[in-house]
Amino acid sequence: ATRHVLRPPAKKTVPPRVLSSRLQLLTTLVAEVGLQPDSPQGLSMDPLLKLAMDWFGNSNADVRDSAVKLVGACYLLVGLERLKPHFDLEKMREARAVHAEIFEAEFERIGAAGGGQGPGRRHAGGTSPSGGWGDMPAPQVPPPRGGGGGGG
Repeated sequence: ATRHVLRPPAKKTVPPRVLSSRLQLLTTLVAEVGLQPDSPQGLSMDPLLKLAMDWFGNSNADVRDSAVKLVGACYLLVGLERLKPHFDLEKMREARAVHAEIFEAEFERIGAAGGGQGPGRRHAGGTSPSGGWGDMPAPQVPPPRGGGGGGG
């Protein structure tokens, strides 16, 4: 199923919403199932990052933002060192410094949120070791149900 999502659309002109939705779906899948080889059911990093970088060149801001978030999700799981064979910030900085700055800002944002502490800090199920789900707060215990209403 992910092979279909990773494949470029057949039409040459595709609405930006389709591209950004695909990138958002892939970002969610990375958070849920992880990346190979750490997670056997996870997604392969090569086609994922290639697609993100290809679509990062799109003229639509939402598509570019979704591509950055996908790379950020990969960074969150594996860290910058394991991204380097697929994603070289130094080469990017030489070609277009502003692009490198965009990704560095995303990595810093992830680190400031407490997630970018390197590989192994999040589990393949998308949860952090503390039990939270990414930026979402930990679940709260609901109040006990009252016995007033009903069956008498």
